[in-house]
Amino acid sequence: MQGVIRTVRVDGWTLHPSDVVGRIWVVKDDTAPNGYRVFTTICPHLGCSVNLDEGRFRCPCHNAQFDHNGERRDPDDNPALRGMDELEWMPDPADPQRILVHYQTFRNGVEEKEVIQ
Repeated sequence: MQGVIRTVRVDGWTLHPSDVVGRIWVVKDDTAPNGYRVFTTICPHLGCSVNLDEGRFRCPCHNAQFDHNGERRDPDDNPALRGMDELEWMPDPADPQRILVHYQTFRNGVEEKEVIQ
C-alpha cells in the first residue's frame, strides 16, 4: 500500500498544517517488527518515484527493480547501487489505523545509505 507523509510546516508567514512532504510504500512482512516494512518511494538510483508493477517495485526512469522486501533484483543489470531505502516507523498510539514514520531522504547514486535530510 502506498501512503502519504504529512507534517506541519511554516514557510515565512504561512502555516501549512498538513503539508505533503513525501510518499512511502508499506509492505506486509511477517518477519519484520510489527509485521510491516516501510520504504520511501524515492529510487536510490537517481530519485525518480518507484512504482509497484506486477508484484515488484520498479522505477520507470531507468528500470531499476526491487523485490517486495526492497532488495535489488538482477544486481548485474540494475542501475540502482543499493536496495530501496527503509524507514523507521511505529504504530500511532492515538489511532490504530495510522503509523508514525521517521521520514528521511537519502543521497542517490551511491552504494551506502546516506541521510541528506
